[in-house]
Amino acid sequence: MVWAINLASGFGKYFLDGERVGWEEGLKAYWDAQEAQGKPVDRDSYDVSRKFTFDDGPLADVELVKEFRTEKGIKEIAAMAKTSNRLLIVHQALKELIEALEPDVHQFWPMKISMPRGKVFPKPYFGLRIGQFLNSFCPDESAEGSFDDRGSSYNSYDTKRDKAGLAFYGQVIAGKHLWREEKMRRPNIFMSDVMQQRAAEAGLQLPKHFQAQVV
Repeated sequence: MVWAINLASGFGKYFLDGERVGWEEGLKAYWDAQEAQGKPVDRDSYDVSRKFTFDDGPLADVELVKEFRTEKGIKEIAAMAKTSNRLLIVHQALKELIEALEPDVHQFWPMKISMPRGKVFPKPYFGLRIGQFLNSFCPDESAEGSFDDRGSSYNSYDTKRDKAGLAFYGQVIAGKHLWREEKMRRPNIFMSDVMQQRAAEAGLQLPKHFQAQVV
């Protein structure tokens, strides 16, 4: 089986509310320096942030979000969570699990999680850019009514029943453990049985996830 991950829609331990500290300023300084050297620059931070979730190549050092400040003090963060800018973060234990399964596939970097009044969340977290994009969704084998066909992409619904009706090509996902689907927009993140089992055995809190079919 394959597992579809539903990222949270409400703020909490699976979805942090806050802001990227120094990120826009760092990009601006870099662009200014490039222009001073006569190099062409695309001053569009949205194009950079697309790399967080789309297959637009790895993030350069200047494009990394290195600190995220939460709106309020927090006591707990799940092993995988998203920030209010769509970027995923993972606890060090989950990072190590993913790297053991798929070395040199995904991009990780240390991220400081700060809070109001100068407090810093004490556990180690990393930004994550999923580096694997697959086209494994099989609409013809999926249950009728379990997804919407948007023409160039597909959207499913949030219930366990709907996820159970989705079908994915086993020959495409064989040996893969964490990926984003190229044409399935909701949900967009998927994981293997092996990753789900190892995370559960380690007691790592993942966002809500449901089993789908392999054909």
